Amino acid sequence: MQANFTAGADTPKQICFFCDGDALQVLVAARDLIHMGWKLVHHPLYGNYRPHQQPYRSILLQREAENSGLSHEQNPTQDQSLNPAYQCLAPDPASLQLIEAALDVYRADRVLNPQQVPDVMLRDCSQLDYELMRLPLEQAGWEAA
Repeated sequence: MQANFTAGADTPKQICFFCDGDALQVLVAARDLIHMGWKLVHHPLYGNYRPHQQPYRSILLQREAENSGLSHEQNPTQDQSLNPAYQCLAPDPASLQLIEAALDVYRADRVLNPQQVPDVMLRDCSQLDYELMRLPLEQAGWEAA
């Protein structure tokens, strides 16, 4: 399932990144962004699904600064020292604590990789992830398109 969300007219510029990997890799990428000053918008273990139960993990982050230092073309985990516009902000302690706790959970369990799951189950898991993320996305100013 592919869901399309667009930022509302009153919403600051939004950037969306796709991490092509398993849920653990998504959490690591989110942690890297948190170290660059981004904040979690919702709990990283939303839905109370264990790593071996759900191959997808979406993370919603926000950055208060006008200039996030990233563009749509850039990978958020690439070396930002090459970007002269990038301004490093101190990590949000609450976001960092939550993402590290989520990483501990994922490192302690078997992570379900999307490539290990039959297509029928992937569609169901994708739908579930979408439903769990819909409200946080709407609350953040994104609208279903």
